[in-house]
Amino acid sequence: MFHSLNGLGSNTFIQDAYNLVWKVAYVLQGKADPKLLETYSIERQPVGSDVITRAKQELRDHGPILEALGMMGPSLEVRKRDYAELSEDTLKGVARRAMLQAGIAGTAHEFLGVSIEMNQRYDSRAVYLADEGPRSSLPADAVLHHEITTYPWSRLPHDWLNKRLPGKQFSPN
Repeated sequence: MFHSLNGLGSNTFIQDAYNLVWKVAYVLQGKADPKLLETYSIERQPVGSDVITRAKQELRDHGPILEALGMMGPSLEVRKRDYAELSEDTLKGVARRAMLQAGIAGTAHEFLGVSIEMNQRYDSRAVYLADEGPRSSLPADAVLHHEITTYPWSRLPHDWLNKRLPGKQFSPN
């Protein structure tokens, strides 16, 4: 799998394994028909595709930062000159610092985009939906904004919990 800059590949691998293991266990224990195993690819391939697409975009999002830092010049001399402009009190220095700030702002989807994982949806025969209404559409920016829902096979948001007496927090997830 294409390595993601914010670790989505590792998380996706763990989710893939979990999805497959519980299905295999149910089939082996006689709790589910072997056709359940056919839902694995239907559910997980779109997730993998989204993660790869996101990872490739993250690499592109870093281009403006590399450019602002002077790392894209054709020679070492040009790269040194461009980098030095960052600390100069000149119009070029102001412009290069503005370019760096804009480049950093352009990485918000990488560093603030937890919804790429939280908004994963499964659409397969393994999900019982007969008693559900229509599913809401995802937010316009489904990487940054999480669809909070209890719709079947949706991921619940993380929340820290305390015991009845104050103490160390723990995670139910």
